[in-house]
Amino acid sequence: MDFSRAKQNMIDSQLRTWDIIDQRVLDTFLLLDRQDFVPPKFKELSYADVEIPIGFNQTMLTPKLAGRLIQEIEINSSDRILEIGTGTGYLTTILSYLGGDVVSFEINPELHKTASIIMDKHTQGNVRLELGDGLQEVSGQDYDAIVLTGSLPAIPDFMKNKLAKSGRMIGVFGRHPIMSAILISRLKNSLFDEAKIFETCISPLAEADAKPEFIF
Repeated sequence: MDFSRAKQNMIDSQLRTWDIIDQRVLDTFLLLDRQDFVPPKFKELSYADVEIPIGFNQTMLTPKLAGRLIQEIEINSSDRILEIGTGTGYLTTILSYLGGDVVSFEINPELHKTASIIMDKHTQGNVRLELGDGLQEVSGQDYDAIVLTGSLPAIPDFMKNKLAKSGRMIGVFGRHPIMSAILISRLKNSLFDEAKIFETCISPLAEADAKPEFIF
């Protein structure tokens, strides 16, 4: 399979047609070999417009959805970034190319191990991978950008409060079949703006899925 051609087709036919026009985002997607982050049996689907299973009831976001979320949150080169749900590390690596320091939590030990191995080949030296529940164990500094790679039933206040001043958080919230991508921006101490970007449905975060009584 010609992965280079498939990658360019992904950029032209999926990302650009879904209003992804930020050149930094497009350049990063073009630079990174997505097939390196895809399980072997699904390599030929690396650049297809599908959610690719990565095991443990988790999937990779489609390229256009990943690209749109990244574009909407407007990552700056100095941003301190928190990602919840490392998966195999594809989106983590994109964030590391676009931003500053990245902390990424993965609750599944096998996926955490897989991402660690893969990202050794793509590291920017600014990523810290954490094994643990990112919805419970985040502490310390505030973040300029928070990215949730799976859905949650509602926007958790404690995650909003992890945002620095002018910080942004993006994720997909709601319950199937009604979910929306929402961008949350911290305007001042206790004032937040929430903007609905588009409707979509994605798999829940493993952290939330494992806690049916999770309270926000």
